Amino acid sequence: MSVAAGTPMTAGATVTASSGSIAITADGKYKYTLPAPTGINSNTSVTFSYIIQVNSNYSEEYSYTTTMANLFSNPTIALSPANFIFAGTIQYNAWIGGWSDVGNNASVSLSPNIGTITVSPAGQYKYTVPVSTNLATSIIFSHKPLLATYETNRTPESLKTNSALQLDRQ
Repeated sequence: MSVAAGTPMTAGATVTASSGSIAITADGKYKYTLPAPTGINSNTSVTFSYIIQVNSNYSEEYSYTTTMANLFSNPTIALSPANFIFAGTIQYNAWIGGWSDVGNNASVSLSPNIGTITVSPAGQYKYTVPVSTNLATSIIFSHKPLLATYETNRTPESLKTNSALQLDRQ
């Protein structure tokens, strides 16, 4: 098993499987345990994922998807870049009382609509974008708690080093 241009996966690394389970037993070696046989056939797909934590607010996800038949005929798993993941605080300027956390499970829209964002718990977000995204693209993060709209404009590249999203009233 390898990640990022053929680098062998390190023994003990945490890799997840969409079905069944996987353990990295030695550098570049793995043991895959099939899921319960109900509904499994040669066309059943499985995705393996690995997340590298680059810093406290930025991660890179690597993945590989194959079918059970392909996995048994060619057991080489070469993980490739899949997503950039950003995590941080998200607040809006409520004017009276200063900054307020965006609520748990609140709706935050993206323009352009690139990737997905979730808020959980209150004041904390996770923003996932595919690796095909140009990290210099300006993204407008928008939240409408009541009648007002609050926004900020950031690039994914800027979130690598400063992930705090502070939305101002528009």
